[in-house]
Amino acid sequence: MTIKYLISLILLSTVCLISCESSALVAISNETATDRRIKVIYPPKFMFPGEAIGRGQTGKRDSIETYDLELEDIYQGRKFIPFISRDTVARTYSFVLKANQRAIVESRFLAYTPTYKQIFIIDDVDTIKLVRFGKHFERRPKLMLGGTWEYYITDGQPPKRRAYHQPVKQKEPDHLGEILDILGEGISNASKQ
Repeated sequence: MTIKYLISLILLSTVCLISCESSALVAISNETATDRRIKVIYPPKFMFPGEAIGRGQTGKRDSIETYDLELEDIYQGRKFIPFISRDTVARTYSFVLKANQRAIVESRFLAYTPTYKQIFIIDDVDTIKLVRFGKHFERRPKLMLGGTWEYYITDGQPPKRRAYHQPVKQKEPDHLGEILDILGEGISNASKQ
């Protein structure tokens, strides 16, 4: 009986892991006020964002998905921008990442690591490589399977880390509490005199 339960537990765990669809996402965020030209050199067996399987499948193999960083809900400003150039023999493509935009350069479901060895050339000046345990790309969350590997383009100061969620509604000010505090302060001042 114990072997039967063990096999059942393994099968149930496998189904749970597959249903959660651990995914790998690679993004570049332009947190500057100027547009940036991004050239990508991708390794063999690279999967473009539009070629993802399942929910990530968009059917757009000639464009990049971008989001507006100035909006509180990033999914509201979702757009697809076309490649400037694409060379399948040299395995390169390029696009313009506008100011305060985030571009998804790889999106794969049923994968918990990205395609390493991708090279990103920013404005023909900076060259960044996505490598295992590299420090250029910040991985979130750090301890779970899947996650987002993101590179932040900034103007020299450390990048602001963003939590992509809806803003929390502020509580209304407590006017009665303020009035009671003022009255209590006045009474204590009067008793001292």
